[in-house]
Amino acid sequence: MCRERCRPSRVVRNQCGATLVEAIVAVGLFGVVAGSVGDLLVRHTRLQGANVTATAAIALAEGELEDLRARTYDQVASQTTTHAVGGIQYEVETQVDPDTPELGMKTLRTTVMWTEPGGVKSYELHAIYTDVAR
Repeated sequence: MCRERCRPSRVVRNQCGATLVEAIVAVGLFGVVAGSVGDLLVRHTRLQGANVTATAAIALAEGELEDLRARTYDQVASQTTTHAVGGIQYEVETQVDPDTPELGMKTLRTTVMWTEPGGVKSYELHAIYTDVAR
């Protein structure tokens, strides 16, 4: 009587649990999915960093034009400066072309350049400045 209670019951072969092959396939699928998600996160981080540096460059270019607009017409001249933002060096170059497009006007071209892991990047703004009689 005791022997019958201790014997394992008959189990259908398909209900024994996961086999080694199933476990290997599951781990392989998990690895593929985890690798894809990891790649996505790396790309997102790089793009986010590139957006931050581009935004800083745009702000520097706009600030440079605002500084030039605050000067008198005769004081507006070409110049080159460097700025460090967030550990990145930006070179801000402003070129002033007098009497362009007409007499009494100056064309301002401000270029901001910086280096990223992908190479040298730049952003450029154009403006026309004129002497207004006050």
